Amino acid sequence: MIGFERARLVAAVATLAMADGWAEPVADNRELFLNATAWLVGDRK
Repeated sequence: MIGFERARLVAAVATLAMADGWAEPVADNRELFLNATAWLVGDRK
């Protein structure tokens, strides 16, 4: 089970990336999203 704070982080980063244009997210948003996703997946082990 993921922590509530981690879930909020991933949701916030995904929202930021989508607001910037999900088809072509800027590099910084893509990196933030991937880092947050990796952090989330790491919590599921």
